[in-house]
Amino acid sequence: MEFIPGICWIEFWTKKSNQVNALINAGFKSIRLFFNLCDLPYNAGLIYNSSSLEWQSYINHVYMYSPNPMHAWTFEGSPSPNTTTETLKDHIDFCKKYNWLPIICMGYQEELPHNFLGRAPKQQYWNWLGRFAKEFAIFLKDKIGFKRADLEIWNEPTKLQGLGFGYDKYCVLAYKMGMDWKSISGYKLHVFADDILWQYYLDEILKDKNLMKITDYISTHIGLAREDEEWDNQLIAKTTQKIKSKYPHLRQAVTEMSLNGRWDRLNQLPDNVNMYGIIGAIRSIESGTATRIDDIWMWGPGDELQITAPQKAQTLKTFNEKYYKPYSMEGLIDMIELNYVKAGTVNEETRTVQEILIDSGYVVSVTGKCDENTVKSIKEFQADNELKVDGWVGKLTWNKFLSECATGLLRFLQLITRTAKYK
Repeated sequence: MEFIPGICWIEFWTKKSNQVNALINAGFKSIRLFFNLCDLPYNAGLIYNSSSLEWQSYINHVYMYSPNPMHAWTFEGSPSPNTTTETLKDHIDFCKKYNWLPIICMGYQEELPHNFLGRAPKQQYWNWLGRFAKEFAIFLKDKIGFKRADLEIWNEPTKLQGLGFGYDKYCVLAYKMGMDWKSISGYKLHVFADDILWQYYLDEILKDKNLMKITDYISTHIGLAREDEEWDNQLIAKTTQKIKSKYPHLRQAVTEMSLNGRWDRLNQLPDNVNMYGIIGAIRSIESGTATRIDDIWMWGPGDELQITAPQKAQTLKTFNEKYYKPYSMEGLIDMIELNYVKAGTVNEETRTVQEILIDSGYVVSVTGKCDENTVKSIKEFQADNELKVDGWVGKLTWNKFLSECATGLLRFLQLITRTAKYK
């Protein structure tokens, strides 16, 4: 199973090699990018049913000209000391250049002003936002070349409850945006994205079976300005248990983690989460303390980089290298006795393959028999996912079904339930 270490927000200079190399050498593999929807320009002619050409033109403009997504952020009433002047394009290009997984956190700044969509998104634009998510995913795959990109829907949505946007509305919007985002094969969805203490809100989200069916991660936050008293190893573990007891395919992603020097906490992560992020991995020296995990590397007024705690940097590097695993389902597949699926086979595995193919947009019928159309669709899937095109479903193709298809894992678990094929 996967374990992906990352950083939360870009508060460093993506074009300064000393800062970039420090993060790469530490073994990070992903970044949670804030996408500030407040920066979207109003286009009266762009509606939900506009052509893909019109949408792609709009998104290309957003990509090329959007400012730093955190340009309006403040800290204790003053501009955030760690925000750079680099743009949204710089951030996305950084991920592509260094092959980092981009986790696109779409949401709104708390600070005024807000644009036509509103701080709490107006219902009249929910479908529009779904189409925007879909077209942005298409742009990332076709234009930029990301085989995988994750969407996180709203940063700290509990803050919108006072504006009349409760968990019920959040679930509806998240489903719309998530379905459109995941129309792109291999693209993943994160929801919740809030303080792990707000279990009541998480419980309500977990009741939405349709949303959970398409969700890959429950994103939880640790340490919203009170790291020491909030960190709770048992709560992290219980949250994972709660999630998986209801939906075995779900994983927990812990983000915004500050350790305040207590490095034993790192060891609590691998068994309880599949992804983590550290906020402010490189920050300005004026706000640094050199005691926190995110103060190992700091940059000063002249943009020089100082490694203030080499021993911590080495500890983090060792941890990331030890536990990092790319997205893979091979461990699960190895637990199961599976029959091949090839021309002429009649079995439950074939039925499951047909279900996954239909869910993913390929044209087949669910019969349990691998007929000519099924073989054709298997070959199309293999070609789309850069596999050997032979029309056989073996271990590698099963792994792609589970990792790249929105319902792959769910269908696979249903197969296990029907056939009890554990080794």
